Amino acid sequence: MTSPPPTPQRDLSSIQIHSRFQEQQLRVMIKLLIIIVILATLYEWSKSFKSPYNNSSLPGARYVEFILRGNRSRCRTMFRLNNDTFELLAQKLSHLDFHPASRALAMEEQLAIFMYIVGQAATNRQA
Repeated sequence: MTSPPPTPQRDLSSIQIHSRFQEQQLRVMIKLLIIIVILATLYEWSKSFKSPYNNSSLPGARYVEFILRGNRSRCRTMFRLNNDTFELLAQKLSHLDFHPASRALAMEEQLAIFMYIVGQAATNRQA
């Protein structure tokens, strides 16, 4: 019974890599590293930069009046109703409701909040 012949051992230190290939690989690695650092910085910056969502200087009732009296397409965009339909609906609801849900808010303001939440799929915090 004879043993198999030994496999020749190669000395890996004797393998030469051309210097031009090493420099090109180094440049690619540096470019990738720069791109990763830029992307990580932009990601962190986007999380820390916040702007206020509701920054109107008008209080609630005056803001609703501003929307209703302003550009007609803005009312349609915000509440999904045109100005006349909104006014008519608010008037009908006022006549139906003898005990309003909130005495602090006018019917127009309550309706505006409701229509904004429903029309924009918004949350109460956004309204």
